[in-house]
Amino acid sequence: MAQLSALDPREVLQKIVLLADGAEEAALLCYESPNDPMHGVTAARSRGWLHDKLKIEVREYGLEGCGCGWSHPKLFAKLRK
Repeated sequence: MAQLSALDPREVLQKIVLLADGAEEAALLCYESPNDPMHGVTAARSRGWLHDKLKIEVREYGLEGCGCGWSHPKLFAKLRK
C-alpha cells in the first residue's frame, strides 16, 4: 500500500487506458505464485485503492458478482470493509 500511496491514481488509470490501446476492457494481473498465500491479494488491494481514490469498480474476471474494492473475497477478512 505504501507503493500505491506514492502514485497518482488518475495517472495510473490513464496509463491503464493507454496500455489497453482502445480495447473496451483491460486486465490487472498479479505476479505471485498460485501457491503463495498472497496470490490475488495484491491485485485485490490495488482494486480497493482504485475504488477509494477514483470511485471506480474493478471486478475480477470470473468473480464479478463477488464484490469489488475492499469487499473482494480474496482479501483477508481483516482487510475487508
